[in-house]
Amino acid sequence: MDLSIKNIHNSAVNNTQGTNSSSITNKNIENKINSTHTNKTTNKSIGKCLRNIFIAGVALQKKKNLAEVQKTFQKIFMNPKITLGEAYVMKKRYESIEKIKDKNEYIKALFEEAKNNFGFGKSNIKLETVKKEFMPDAIGGADNAFQSIKIREDIPRERILSTIHHEFRHHKQHYLAFNLSPENYMHAVNKKIEILTNGKVKDVWKDLDKFKTWIEASLNEKQSLKNIPEELIDYAKDCIKAISTYKDASKDFNAYANNFLETDARKAGAAIEKIMKLQVE
Repeated sequence: MDLSIKNIHNSAVNNTQGTNSSSITNKNIENKINSTHTNKTTNKSIGKCLRNIFIAGVALQKKKNLAEVQKTFQKIFMNPKITLGEAYVMKKRYESIEKIKDKNEYIKALFEEAKNNFGFGKSNIKLETVKKEFMPDAIGGADNAFQSIKIREDIPRERILSTIHHEFRHHKQHYLAFNLSPENYMHAVNKKIEILTNGKVKDVWKDLDKFKTWIEASLNEKQSLKNIPEELIDYAKDCIKAISTYKDASKDFNAYANNFLETDARKAGAAIEKIMKLQVE
């Protein structure tokens, strides 16, 4: 239910303003009577809308498991502003997506849903399905330059939901790290590349302005520090540190698996799977 109280209020104000005439004629009196009647009707409409909103709010609060679903969505997508109503609608969208039989269509629908929920709806992040030979050690991957989410074409259906959210969580980690400090993020990315290439490639990025332009072009929007909620600043700092110490899974799996970026993304993937099993009735 989408009720615009602001529009109703504006309508009431406009009607009231319409009765203030300096010269009263029979027509003016007639208009004033009609306007007064309209105002009474509008006030009744406002009251009815407010009652409906209150009733809908109470009904949502009584829905089983909805509070847990809301809290979990807020944590997964790092958005404390998700309301009960939004969480309910979001859950129903996911349930509809789960009914899609075709695997490729299912992947596309989940990708678009997760992309919007993580706040990347306006970005240029693309979905790529790749063959096992091009990504033999993983079933999913996130391009750190915000270019794409990669999903291996032979991924089991039961792992698609968690994998897509796992990979988008990586994008959110890099997004927050970049916004907290573009310069520190750039140095962390350089360090990561150096580690992954065994020191063969160093200081790929040296020009901060070019680096920022490259990242912002992928995001398709300019961001700044003010976009990071205060409660996420420490999280963003942890992400920068983890990026600079990221290890290749094939060379040091324990270090890779225990890196903050990976443990955090795994939690997000597990959380979305858990709440999809909950019934909200």
